[in-house]
Amino acid sequence: MIQVIPLGGVGEIGKNMWCVRSPEGIIVLDCGFAFPTEEMYGVDLVLPDYKYLVENADLVRGVFISHGHEDHIGGLPYFLKRVPVPVYATPLTIGLIQGKLQEHNVKVPLHCMNARDRVTVGDMDIEFIQVCHSIADAVAIAVHTPTGTVLYTGDFKFDPTPIDNRPTDYFKLTELGEKGLLLLMSDSTNVTKKGFTPSEAAVAPALDAAFAQAPGRLIITTFASNIHRVQQILNAAARHGRKVALMGRSMLKVTQIAHDLGYLKYDDDLILDVDKVEQMPPEQVVMLATGSQGEPMAALSRLATMEYKGVSVTAGDTVLISAIPIPGNERSVGRIINSLVDKGANVLYESVQQGTHVSGHGSEEELKAMIAMTRPKFFIPMHGESRHLAKHAALARSMGVPEDNIAVCQNGDVVELDGETIKIVDRVPGGPVLVDGNVLWDVGQTLLKDRQRLARDGVATTVVTVDGNLDVLQGPDIVTRGFIDSADSQLILDEGKRRVVEVIDAAKARGTKDPEKLKGQIVETLSRYFGERTRRRPVQLVVIHQIKAEVETPG
Repeated sequence: MIQVIPLGGVGEIGKNMWCVRSPEGIIVLDCGFAFPTEEMYGVDLVLPDYKYLVENADLVRGVFISHGHEDHIGGLPYFLKRVPVPVYATPLTIGLIQGKLQEHNVKVPLHCMNARDRVTVGDMDIEFIQVCHSIADAVAIAVHTPTGTVLYTGDFKFDPTPIDNRPTDYFKLTELGEKGLLLLMSDSTNVTKKGFTPSEAAVAPALDAAFAQAPGRLIITTFASNIHRVQQILNAAARHGRKVALMGRSMLKVTQIAHDLGYLKYDDDLILDVDKVEQMPPEQVVMLATGSQGEPMAALSRLATMEYKGVSVTAGDTVLISAIPIPGNERSVGRIINSLVDKGANVLYESVQQGTHVSGHGSEEELKAMIAMTRPKFFIPMHGESRHLAKHAALARSMGVPEDNIAVCQNGDVVELDGETIKIVDRVPGGPVLVDGNVLWDVGQTLLKDRQRLARDGVATTVVTVDGNLDVLQGPDIVTRGFIDSADSQLILDEGKRRVVEVIDAAKARGTKDPEKLKGQIVETLSRYFGERTRRRPVQLVVIHQIKAEVETPG
């Protein structure tokens, strides 16, 4: 009997993390993060809740990584601080993980594995299988257990013409099906898209067109981790006689790691130092920058706001966004496009010029082919929002997987397989954990709610000084921030002050002299009043200074 437990990555895009538990231990598949939504004020990252693994740390044998995207490796430094176990990954992925762990001063054994390598951990035998994705060295992970084999696809597509000439290992996937696959856990991201996802090589014509048509400088933004896309951009630059300036911390870091490991190939003289961009003829320059998701601190945003080392976007520049927004980032990307257009740049993106981007995830026909090749007895859709999971489950049914053999999960569900049945038998913590600076805290905490209220309704601070008999000596004064700013705001605040005095007088008449109770009554009164007048309820801060009368002593 085995259990599989999603701690992140189902019902959402991002923070992928799964556990496989056998009688002799637990292995972890991926450990990523997600970016915060706009209402998560001040939050830097969103992690899976791995409390279950911390509580069972003595059983955790290792972490196996499918590829080097942040939604699959970004949570590692935080997790490994709590559960320091070995990590197994392919060479490029190991290179990306090393830098990340060094930044956080985390030291654990890192084991480099290639496709078709196998390693035994307890009673589980783990095998890496080559797949195509939008980053090099991506693998599916087969976990051979005493109960049967579990296949975790990671992110994949079936690319017939991969840039690195390393196609998906169809033989191994078919072999798993012929030997009898117990469970398939498959990527659902593009299940709603018909047909096949185009090859990465299909982007080349659009890149060439952009290079040929740009009259001046060309600025291209894409995911730094998309090594195949970066390679195509470097190749196009060399063909068109342009030097490439790499901009953005992650672009510099990932490009250097990939180059050192042989995954990126280019002549050193192709790369241009950023400080020399302004000295070059515009038609001989291409800037390759981070910021395809509209991130405010990424290179493209800083170029648009003239905050990048003296280099900025100007009229006559051509900007190519070789990516599409991750769900939730559409508004951020729209803002950066508008900002670039306002500065006179010609902005090219997928809805304006087709072919500037292709997905790294398989579409409907590829997902059907995965099921057909592996012929799983049981099926779990993963890596997708609820609508994707439901669609993928229906697709599996259409491919002959019985209804009772399909489990659509939520984060934290404990799915048990005994070889004959699949069922959800329990739940463990599966909610998001927020990273705020260097602090981790649960999403349900009051702090986030307070930030949301502050952003929505502002804050009102009431200060009053009273003596021991609750006679008002000074104030009350009401100061607001982000609440009201209109012609009649003073009238509203004056009425609020009058009501504070009424509350104090009423408390004095009842003989109530407890300042804490009085604060609560003032908060309640002002919240009700402000709500009636403005339909907003600002966060209330009440300060009561109570001065006790001095007692004269006989001289």
